[in-house]
Amino acid sequence: MSSHHNFQQKISACLMFLMFLKRGEMMLHEY
Repeated sequence: MSSHHNFQQKISACLMFLMFLKRGEMMLHEY
């Protein structure tokens, strides 16, 4: 059980999700 690796995966997924949200916000503001 490598919980540390799982934790890193969760963080990377959250970061990708945040970046996706930010990009969507920027696209919304452009229009």
